[in-house]
Amino acid sequence: MIKLGKADENIVAITAAMPGPTGLLPFKDLFPDRFFDVGIAEEHALTAAAGMAMGGLRPVVAVYSTFFSRAFDQANLDISLHGLPVTLVLDRAGITGDDGPSHNGAYDLALLTAIPGMTIFAPSSAEEIEPMLSEALQLP
Repeated sequence: MIKLGKADENIVAITAAMPGPTGLLPFKDLFPDRFFDVGIAEEHALTAAAGMAMGGLRPVVAVYSTFFSRAFDQANLDISLHGLPVTLVLDRAGITGDDGPSHNGAYDLALLTAIPGMTIFAPSSAEEIEPMLSEALQLP
């Protein structure tokens, strides 16, 4: 995110009360005016991202996979319906172990594939995240 943020001042980061676990603290420290923590409000994170995208920004929203279901309507109606360039990064997909069963993100792909126009990247390693995020931010 730092490298991408340095290259494009329109990139902003949004999280729902998880800046540390989603890896956004370095972005927050370097670009405090381009970082938004909306608290435990995934729905608001996506609606805010939609508004920012309508204004010309490139929001990257990092939320836990299991809690994305709270924001399904916003992803579908606020982002997809309008064809907005919002990038979602879902953390803790699958069985997460120490976080417990409430944090197991088992339904993210099922939900995301139901949204028209959604492009999905599924990195299988940390090394794949950066190029996939870079490519996602190049999508129209």
